[in-house]
Amino acid sequence: MMRKRLWQRYGRNQKIYLVALLMTLFCITSPAFCWTGAPIAWGNGKIVALFADYDSGNGVWSNDGTSWTRLTDWQSAKIISYGTTGIASSFNVYDNGNGIWLYNGSWNKITDWIPGDMVSYSNGNIAGRFSQYGTGNGVYLYNGSSWSRLTDWQPESMLAIGADVLVGKFSQYGSDNGVYRHNGSSWSRITDWLPDFMISWGSRISPVFTQYGSSGNGVWVYESSSWKRITDWTPSQLVSWNGDAKLAGIFGGHGTDSGVYSYNGTSWSKLTDWVPTTLTTMGTEELIAIFKDYGTSGNGIWKYNATSQSWQRLTDWVPDTVSANGSVLEAVFTNYGSNGNGVWKYASGSWNRQTDWKPKDPDNAPSGMVKLPGGSFQMGDAIDGESDAQPVHTVALSTFYLDKYEVTKSLWDEVYNWATSHGYSFDNAGSGTASNHPVNTVNWYDTVKWLNARSEKAGRTPVYYTDSGQATVYRTGQVTVVNTAVKWTANGYRLPTEAEWEYAARGGTTTRYYTGDCISSDTQANYDGRSSYYGCPTGQYRGDSTAVGTFPANPWGLYDMAGNVAEWPWDMYDQSYYSSSPSSNPHGPDTGSNRVGRDCYWGYSADGLRSAGRHADGNPAEGYVGLGFRSALSQP
Repeated sequence: MMRKRLWQRYGRNQKIYLVALLMTLFCITSPAFCWTGAPIAWGNGKIVALFADYDSGNGVWSNDGTSWTRLTDWQSAKIISYGTTGIASSFNVYDNGNGIWLYNGSWNKITDWIPGDMVSYSNGNIAGRFSQYGTGNGVYLYNGSSWSRLTDWQPESMLAIGADVLVGKFSQYGSDNGVYRHNGSSWSRITDWLPDFMISWGSRISPVFTQYGSSGNGVWVYESSSWKRITDWTPSQLVSWNGDAKLAGIFGGHGTDSGVYSYNGTSWSKLTDWVPTTLTTMGTEELIAIFKDYGTSGNGIWKYNATSQSWQRLTDWVPDTVSANGSVLEAVFTNYGSNGNGVWKYASGSWNRQTDWKPKDPDNAPSGMVKLPGGSFQMGDAIDGESDAQPVHTVALSTFYLDKYEVTKSLWDEVYNWATSHGYSFDNAGSGTASNHPVNTVNWYDTVKWLNARSEKAGRTPVYYTDSGQATVYRTGQVTVVNTAVKWTANGYRLPTEAEWEYAARGGTTTRYYTGDCISSDTQANYDGRSSYYGCPTGQYRGDSTAVGTFPANPWGLYDMAGNVAEWPWDMYDQSYYSSSPSSNPHGPDTGSNRVGRDCYWGYSADGLRSAGRHADGNPAEGYVGLGFRSALSQP
């Protein structure tokens, strides 16, 4: 059967076929997967932690600095501090027990609704985002006795500032998208730009933008109703410190200028040229950094003091997570055997192990990515009779992360420029309509090499090698990388497998598209909507890519999983592969000449956006117009 083509061959007028796939974000549909494994500070020097791997010991536990007390044997979905002496916890697997509970010596349920997210104000009020309740959805405020709805819109993220200010990023409302501020009585939009992430420091807001070119990207400060850009560099992490008087950020990718910088409200100063993986604060004057790329003399946890302006290494062990409780540091270690693993406390210059148990694994996705916890789904469909999408079969996947957006021209250029000066070569320089549009005209070989370069630039272990012994990192030429030459357990960036891509694109749906059995080019995706398919309405044709994130995300927070550009996944193509595919974490055939493709580009019609659709003719050496990709990460 001749397959349709859903992107355009570079330099020719041919279109190539790719269709949208799916991936599951339970941080929206199942907030249990949004819990962070680092212990949380609460009330008078205590910490609270969730344990999930100890049978009769599972549940939420509190430590007062001397001993542990189990608060409940239920598995919490998310925990936040509440007021000065309590915690708020959501539960979602206990039927009549589901909802939000407060603990302050005893438990009290304040709603049976399950939040997708919740944040606490300094006065103890709670803002919750609810997305499972139809016309009741939106953001609600709990004032200690009752709930009131602040909006029926669904923010992608929220920040509570002080006693009455709430800031939300709204990305599903077209021309109304942007960052909004609620002052306790009403909302106001403070920008129509969408940040990658944002933090508060004092009464100020600092978002980080990467989709707005040379005049917009970087770190901005919003204060007293006005904006100021304080750098055009984009950090991987920002924290407020020194009593909320300063910012500190991790800036990589700038050669000898890379490192940790601090901003005092007027100017930046470099604190170190080392690039940590994590930055947090302790007390009012100290920064905590985790380094893991500097060998025996540098790896571990380091502390920077604002007064002495010096660094001190606290341990050469590298933790999974760290969190601070005033001047006390809590760290979780999992790579040091029976004598080292568990939760450790650093206080008054010494370490003390509080337990050898490991709190529930951290679930926070890296910046710009969405976590998709492992699970099973039905891959393929028989809706429209496509033979290579059958038989429909059950696939189980392990947890992984996926880029929220298709790789932009800006991000491609940043990594490409670094790579070409670090031993990499490419066939195509890549193209894109604008810096915040998806890159395209990149062939499969260049995509895989670029992902290795992104990994090395970020200090991660590359995934792709030229040989099955995984001895030589793939950096140059056109190499047919086979499944055995892939280090699947590495922490580097990679392409999603075809199964992962479909899992992601479906967003938990079983319909033709993640929007249902019809899709709209006017409001839901960028494709050629001038022809009607499946009895669905026609729509507009834009004739070019759009900025990533222009259209609403799918149910799991992923953008452009239908339309804009088609995407390269990992697998080789085999029309009958579904008849023999492994049921767990399939990586595609071991042999073949073409790579499979998924989704379609802006120049193709609605029949190319089907979630189960597959493209058969992906020549890995071709840089097609309208064909891009997004990055995946395996869970550590």
